[in-house]
Amino acid sequence: MTITVIVACSVAIAALLIVIFIIAVWARPSQFRIARAGTIDAPSPLVHANIDDFHRWQAWSPWAKLDPTAKNSYDGPSSGTGAGFGWDGNGKVGAGHMTIVASLPHRITIRLDFFRPFKAQYRGIHHHRGRGADPGDVGDVRACPVHAEGDACCSSIRIS
Repeated sequence: MTITVIVACSVAIAALLIVIFIIAVWARPSQFRIARAGTIDAPSPLVHANIDDFHRWQAWSPWAKLDPTAKNSYDGPSSGTGAGFGWDGNGKVGAGHMTIVASLPHRITIRLDFFRPFKAQYRGIHHHRGRGADPGDVGDVRACPVHAEGDACCSSIRIS
């Protein structure tokens, strides 16, 4: 075999691999789903209050712990529909803004806009379904990202 044939075969194989890669990337769905579960020892109304009021997020959000010196801002009402929270922090938390677009007793919808380190938009739906107001009752809370028109469950947390 000559060098020319070897080079031609190598180029053909490389081109075929590139085409296969492009087709594989193009065929991937634009939505994704991640599921996990946990337990919260609190009644559903308390869980709702802690999700519905961005001022309370600093006490429980893992993102707040990644950059305690992030600049935070609040806008709109203090809680519920229209409440907003912005942040500008280090490379671990970046910058963005959240707005509660709907707040029902067992469902909160949040629009999340990332500005840095990348631009993205996300709509999260938090379901918390307690079995009653008694602190001993057990329920669950789910945080579900929504991409395009479909719900995709992100996480489940048991409330006990």
